[in-house]
Amino acid sequence: MKKILFTLICIYCCAEVMAQVQKTYSLAASKTRFRASSIVLNKHGKLFIGYNAINTSSVFIGLQVLDTVTGSNQTYDTSNTAMPVGAVNALEVQDDILWMGTMNGLIRWNTITDTWGRFDRNNSPLKSDSIFSIRLSPDTTLLIGTAKGFFTYKAGNWAEFNTQNSLLVSDWINAVACETNGRIWLGSPGGLFSKQNNNWTVYNRSNSAMKFDSIQNIFIGKNNKVWVHTRVYNPQKDSIKYESYSQIWYLHQGDFKNYFRERGEELKQVLSPGESGFYALNFTLDEKGELYGLNYYNMGYPPQNTFIYKLTDDSPLIQAIANSAFQNLNDRNAVCYDPSGKLWIPGRTKVTCINPELYSSSIGFKPTVLNSVFLDINQVKARYSAAADFYHSYYNGRKGYEVPKGTGNHAMFASGVWIGGVSNQQLHIAAQTYRQSGNDFWPGPLDTITATCDSLTSKQWDKVWKVNKSDIDSFNIAFAAGRVTNGTYTIPTDILMWPAHGSGKQSRYLAPFVDVNQDGQYSPMNGDYPLIKGDQMLFWIVNDNTYIHSETNGKPLGAELHISAYAYHCPQPTVKGDFLNYTTFCHIKTINRSNRDYSDFYLSIWNDSDLGDYTDDYLGSNPKQHYTFFYNKDDWDSWYNAYPPIISNVFLNKPLTHAMSYVNDFSQGQGNPTNPQHYYNYMRSIWKDSTRLTYGVDGKTTGVLTNWIFPGNDDPSGLWNWTMMDTTLNLKLFDARIIASTSSATLPAGGTTELEYALVYTSMPGPRSHQDLLNQNETNCKNVRLWYTQNRLSACGVSLANEEVSEQEFEIKIYPNPSNGKLRLEATELLSGAEVNIFNSAGKVVLSSQLNKNGFAELNLYFVPSGVYWIKVLDGRKCVVQKWVKY
Repeated sequence: MKKILFTLICIYCCAEVMAQVQKTYSLAASKTRFRASSIVLNKHGKLFIGYNAINTSSVFIGLQVLDTVTGSNQTYDTSNTAMPVGAVNALEVQDDILWMGTMNGLIRWNTITDTWGRFDRNNSPLKSDSIFSIRLSPDTTLLIGTAKGFFTYKAGNWAEFNTQNSLLVSDWINAVACETNGRIWLGSPGGLFSKQNNNWTVYNRSNSAMKFDSIQNIFIGKNNKVWVHTRVYNPQKDSIKYESYSQIWYLHQGDFKNYFRERGEELKQVLSPGESGFYALNFTLDEKGELYGLNYYNMGYPPQNTFIYKLTDDSPLIQAIANSAFQNLNDRNAVCYDPSGKLWIPGRTKVTCINPELYSSSIGFKPTVLNSVFLDINQVKARYSAAADFYHSYYNGRKGYEVPKGTGNHAMFASGVWIGGVSNQQLHIAAQTYRQSGNDFWPGPLDTITATCDSLTSKQWDKVWKVNKSDIDSFNIAFAAGRVTNGTYTIPTDILMWPAHGSGKQSRYLAPFVDVNQDGQYSPMNGDYPLIKGDQMLFWIVNDNTYIHSETNGKPLGAELHISAYAYHCPQPTVKGDFLNYTTFCHIKTINRSNRDYSDFYLSIWNDSDLGDYTDDYLGSNPKQHYTFFYNKDDWDSWYNAYPPIISNVFLNKPLTHAMSYVNDFSQGQGNPTNPQHYYNYMRSIWKDSTRLTYGVDGKTTGVLTNWIFPGNDDPSGLWNWTMMDTTLNLKLFDARIIASTSSATLPAGGTTELEYALVYTSMPGPRSHQDLLNQNETNCKNVRLWYTQNRLSACGVSLANEEVSEQEFEIKIYPNPSNGKLRLEATELLSGAEVNIFNSAGKVVLSSQLNKNGFAELNLYFVPSGVYWIKVLDGRKCVVQKWVKY
């Protein structure tokens, strides 16, 4: 009974959330509706939908009228009207008049007096009864596209244009539109035509950038921007997928540009390699003249994976909406925008109305250039989204942790944050895996009073900020020169829009920043800039209390997570220190915004490696050095080929208190978690069936309790070597995941806990043994931890775990700094003859020198351009790197 009641509550809560942004209306009729060709709404709230599918006994063609106020609806076809309302191709509203372009002529219906009229080839200048497009011009002239020419009609006056009396090359007119200045646009299978007064212009694939002559629709947007929707026949995968497949063009400086050609990188995140393309269903204009598109990808019928986007002069605003929400759309499906700001989408049995400004999917937002960003400053290219899961693209399943960068090989598939604790004997938990079945985290900070977040706020925070250290250096130079305040320097967008402060009841301080004038307010115009780690850092905020938890079905904690991913790049690292060029870092600050104190609080990082080929991966843990890792079971991988690498998750500021794994199946004991307790169990090294992890064999049979799975010889208890390499164990673990956890006694209301960890990539050329690779990986992980504890500012000049390091802090003196190019170095603690190299921001050595016997060097860099440089001094025992600025 409790389970049923909880399910009903969840359904009710979901309905309440979606009611803000989405509503459906049933279309009661006996026949199925295919191909909604046109949809318009009049000032009385009546929605008119035209259908033009092939007329059969089971398919409706004609007109559907829905009263959006009362919900009542009525059908009009040849069976119940005096006019032959058959297949309807186009609709237009003129006050209380509804114009219908049909296959039986142009029909006029006064919806108030219920009087009907028809123009056809027998009682008008029309040469054909097939009307494909109608549009009302700004001066209320009706523009009519037919199978035999283009016509205009106003107050009984007709005009005709065809191939005989104009530059039209085809009499078949699919689309018509008109600018506010009276310029008319016509679309046909033979190209695009414009007419202003008596002047005609022709656009086709022979004289413009458009690759297709068949014009489906034309829209006149804001500031008379001309948008053209073309038809693609038999698109070829890859050849046009990221250019022409979008089928939407706009007029720019006398020629047409493909809207998505410059935005192909964004849509590559939407489409998987196996998908056949991206297809436009239809478009509509809002009251501001901005264009909304209704699109889908994957050929098939009905259309699959439908989504809406808003076309702007910048990147498109992508909003993912499940196909089921629209009740089975059809190809060329119509869509319309009403003056109240709502979009109307008709389907076969229902009409869906949504508010696109408020709409957000409870299963996560669609990847865009704003919310899906790569950390790519060094030899790793890692994807991060405005979410609590990393690397993979949840929308198409693509891997996203490429290392080495540019090889196409990926060491990680997916990773996610898990948090859980107990309050008043109630478990509260949030966890993220692949977002296939649900979400526990959403973008945005929480209200500090209610510990909640609404869907509009979440949508506004659906972004990852990306800042390079070089950008900050350039900004500081420009500010010092007065170029920021006088406006001659363009501040990078993510520095300018850095989310330092919340609004309303959100926290006053969010993203860290350097407050130059100490006024407590982030203002780049006053010299403030983001406080970042590494040479490149990404930053975003998520929470676990925007919707119900559909991943774990657990109770929310009211947690706000500030996440930053960062990396370092050393242009000329030491051979032994090059591992930092293959390492990424992540910092997670968890804030308890609720009024509940949590005991037995755990924070975990869930990892699914798929180290190249996922079918041959093993895993392990090293509790002494606080890391978990994935490695190949043999010396061959179908992606990395011979001698594949190891990828390790190293906790830097917290102990690894637990390491647990489970299998990718739904077995009772060791399979995928399916309820809140399962997730919490795995975070504490407990199996799904609530039995503790035991040392050895399959982790269930020896009776010797442990907190770390497959620790080799590194279990603190000193037990024997337990690894997956023991082939006698006959382990079931296949395509397994690992959960690395750190525990905390409590997380009080308003409290904060922080975890910082690194992903360390280790590769060794062959021939070498597995143990050689494991040993080198342990050395690299130790070195990363050592480097972290020493608070190094650069990846250059790394101190290694097996080298003697002076504990005395020292630096080189550079003066003047900044300077005009002439400077003096003083490093008396280093040996005479120490090597001096100066690097530019691209990592190129611009000058090399040596310290004299007194530890000094006089340098003249008058020849290098203004900018930020790195001075590295190395004497074989010590290495130090410091920044110098030339103005």
